Amino acid sequence: MNDQYFEEIFPGIWLMDDHRWAYYIWEKVISENRSERPCALIHLDCHWDGVNDFHGDPAAVKKLVEIRDIRSIYVLVENKLGIQKDSFIAPAIIRGLIDEVHFYCHQTCIGPGLYPPFLKEYGTKQFIHEKMKSLLSHQISKPIIFDIGLALFNKSGMWDEGDLWTDQEISEFLWMCSDMIQSSSVVTASMSFGYSGTEHDTRHLTRLFTSFIKDLRV
Repeated sequence: MNDQYFEEIFPGIWLMDDHRWAYYIWEKVISENRSERPCALIHLDCHWDGVNDFHGDPAAVKKLVEIRDIRSIYVLVENKLGIQKDSFIAPAIIRGLIDEVHFYCHQTCIGPGLYPPFLKEYGTKQFIHEKMKSLLSHQISKPIIFDIGLALFNKSGMWDEGDLWTDQEISEFLWMCSDMIQSSSVVTASMSFGYSGTEHDTRHLTRLFTSFIKDLRV
């Protein structure tokens, strides 16, 4: 477990522990590849991760918007300055990196997605998909960022406790996502130790994911 860990495990496929690094990776890859923006985000996870830690701080918002170098983004993420494991989507919206979000999440203890007034302020649309069929059938006409938290595959709501989907269910789900993954500008995956079960569970899920990606890229 290392909340500073992130790595490109295959071309365009990034793995991390703490989910907050996804935002830095999106900025880095989209900028380096000079990809068209804004993008559409596909977020598959147990959690909505819809917190906006910049809310009520106009000075911090202004500073974020005015950043022009990737190193400054790195520093914000490294030090958790408005960007944490549940608040990494909002800064991407504030900076105009994404203006469309597709959620497939199971969290029920809070309301779904992002706060509607925040979405309206930044001209962003969100789509809450209760079934994968809805997401798979949605026509997305802009570059895609594909983001997945491996905690999605843990049915337990308890910290460091695992009740995982079967390997077959996980494999079938990932292959169902294969077209979206292959067409994405960047893919980020969070191991999310603690949320995705025991340490053994998390490492097992990570092996399944990396094996799937390897097979997909062959």
